[in-house]
Amino acid sequence: MARSAPRRSLRTRVGVAALAAAVALGGQLAGSGPARAAAAQARAAAPALIQSHPSLVYIDDTGNFDGGDIKVLDPATDTIVSTILDVKHPLGLAVSPDGSTLYTQGDSGAVVAIDTESQAIRATLPVTGPVQGAWLAVDPAGKSLYVGGSEQLTVVDTHTDAVTATIPVAGSVIGLFVDPSGGHVYAILQNIYGPLKIAVIDTATETVTGTITSFIGPSAVVFNASGTRAYIPDDVANTVSVLDTATYSVLTTIPVGKAPSAAALTPSGAKLYVTNPGDQTLSVIDTATATVTATITSPVSWDIGVVMNADGTKAYVNNNTARTVSVIDTATDTITGSVPVGFYPQHMAVYNGNGGKCPCSVFKEYATPDSDASGDFYPVTVGVKVSPSAAGWIEGIRFYKASANTGTHTGALWTGDGGQLLATGTFTDETASGWQTLIFANPVPVKPGATYVASYYAPNGHYSYDAGYFLNSSAGEPPITAVSSSAGGNGVYTYDGPTAFPGYSYNAPNYWVDVIFDDARVPTTPPTVTGTAPAAGATGASATAPITATVSAPVDTATVHFTVAAAGTQVPGTVSYNSTDTTVTFTPSTQLPAGTLFTASIQASDAWGSAMSHPVTWNFTTSTTPPSYQCPCSLFPATGTPPGVVDSNDPNSVELGIRFVPAVNGTVTGIRFYKGANASGVHTGTLWNDATGTAIATGTFTNETASGWQTMTFANPVPVTAGIAYHASYHALNGHYSYTTGYFTYEHQTYPLTAPASTSEYGNGTYGYGSPITFPGASGNGTNFWVDPVFTAS
Repeated sequence: MARSAPRRSLRTRVGVAALAAAVALGGQLAGSGPARAAAAQARAAAPALIQSHPSLVYIDDTGNFDGGDIKVLDPATDTIVSTILDVKHPLGLAVSPDGSTLYTQGDSGAVVAIDTESQAIRATLPVTGPVQGAWLAVDPAGKSLYVGGSEQLTVVDTHTDAVTATIPVAGSVIGLFVDPSGGHVYAILQNIYGPLKIAVIDTATETVTGTITSFIGPSAVVFNASGTRAYIPDDVANTVSVLDTATYSVLTTIPVGKAPSAAALTPSGAKLYVTNPGDQTLSVIDTATATVTATITSPVSWDIGVVMNADGTKAYVNNNTARTVSVIDTATDTITGSVPVGFYPQHMAVYNGNGGKCPCSVFKEYATPDSDASGDFYPVTVGVKVSPSAAGWIEGIRFYKASANTGTHTGALWTGDGGQLLATGTFTDETASGWQTLIFANPVPVKPGATYVASYYAPNGHYSYDAGYFLNSSAGEPPITAVSSSAGGNGVYTYDGPTAFPGYSYNAPNYWVDVIFDDARVPTTPPTVTGTAPAAGATGASATAPITATVSAPVDTATVHFTVAAAGTQVPGTVSYNSTDTTVTFTPSTQLPAGTLFTASIQASDAWGSAMSHPVTWNFTTSTTPPSYQCPCSLFPATGTPPGVVDSNDPNSVELGIRFVPAVNGTVTGIRFYKGANASGVHTGTLWNDATGTAIATGTFTNETASGWQTMTFANPVPVTAGIAYHASYHALNGHYSYTTGYFTYEHQTYPLTAPASTSEYGNGTYGYGSPITFPGASGNGTNFWVDPVFTAS
């Protein structure tokens, strides 16, 4: 977190130490060496193959003695879309959850990691001892690879490709399965001294915590989504047993075909497909009733592999001797196709992404940081850069909390290019540790390909982190990913307070901040106007109320063009947008004249870029009854800074004025003007007869403040007549007046006073240079010099 500001030097060093956790001998930051860099390279964000194929099936060509390869099948078309050639005689497959890395064993006995984007071997893993290469498994978080061996189970860190543990087991591993939480690995063990058994390994303690001996020949373990049930085929008993994973007790046993060897559940968990190579059948089990509802017979030899596509509409079963993969329609439970895949396919691994299911996040719910708490106790905002690949919404923020990360946390979403705050909120109902979630009051529309920053404020520090996580790599999978640090830095932070944008980055860490993204409810047609106020054709409309248009979808405020005009002349005003009810509001800077026909027009694009094909227009007429008022009255608000230029930097002596007409008889009691900080010297105010240019009354401003609105009161109120034009002016001895150009292109009304629009015959926004006081008879560009009469009606 190196920074240039000296006042942060100590704090910065603390942050750096916390992020890196330790400095290895030789000055190399922990987790940033060649192994980590190689791992990062392999985890390149959203590989092209994955981007264009949200589901992929990998099939090993075990029996090809000429070399062998790995076929890549696209379930969308049931065709082979690629072939991985770098591994001879691949045996066994496992794919990382993000789809970036495929693991297998080659003919040398070594376990290799293949980059699925380049399809080249990224690393040979340092797994020692006899390896049962067919048995590989990756945990659901993608942090650990488990490799089965003879009387051991090897654990490999997928980020560093380093062996982190070797777990002794009582037999040779001939099956390896990880439960959905990643908390337990089930290893089927073969021992020459007895029947097969299943060892249950706790992944946190990396020890065997249970042994299941209820089966004769267990061949696979398939979990339901919650991990509370496991389905275990027994290739000796010709059954599938349903196991309670909490007690390891068998709940029921279902007879199936001969020698059941593999099984796969549909994503809903409603149906289980079991291959029976002994009689070339596929049993379909209704999990609710624990009964076989269909038996599919194959004309060729089915083997030990069966997998599902992302939505569960297809199952794939390999045909070893036929050198094909059969396609099963799960709606009809029939064979609908056969895909040639090479010599003796035996094992399959499937990448299903998120199956197109959102809301979704970059990190899975069970993903956890390597470093639980940083030890940095300073208040800090940490964040992550994310980018959606599809149009959608960011509904909230998540972060992983260490138990030491105490206090009230706030979350925010920003634009990635300029740090514009898009949404914020406070985390509530937090747990002591683990993932915390904030749902915004209103979801934020986001565009595909754009970058956003999600952050949270940790008032007492102790954020979680993994150093170097985003070095040359990203995380997650479409439709939402965290971008690589090489694309402008990731793992961002700031120590500049709870509302500051986190614009700094150091060593590409993962602070374990995340978003909740949804691609549902995105309009497919341009936005429409669903309501207006005043309504189209309305009469008697208020002269003081804003004009609104409600749009059918969130709009991009940069594209909004909203005008209100009378007889072709546009009314000045400001445009605002309420994202809660998608209402665009035009607020005139003046009251609208009574009994006048106006035309309102709006055109905009929605938040994802779909534009209205043409403006939507409607007419309304203001009430003939003038607005109510209470005097003393003026044209402009009593407080606030006018829009425009506060200091003209013109040092010359000048008279500055405004032409106005009262609607009722009354008196002018004084003059007001807005003063910038450099408008020094004595100021005088004058009321003039507009027709003759004669001064009616004058006075000197006293007790002026350094800046802001100043008021002078005449010695005696000056009677004025309704419908007659007058001038109010002030003399700036040393210039430096305030002004807004083009203000009087339209009249300004605050009933009962009106400042007419500037015309070639009767200009408004008037001035006259020189000293002493002179009638301000010149004008140009309808400039408002922010002079104002003080009026009282009779």
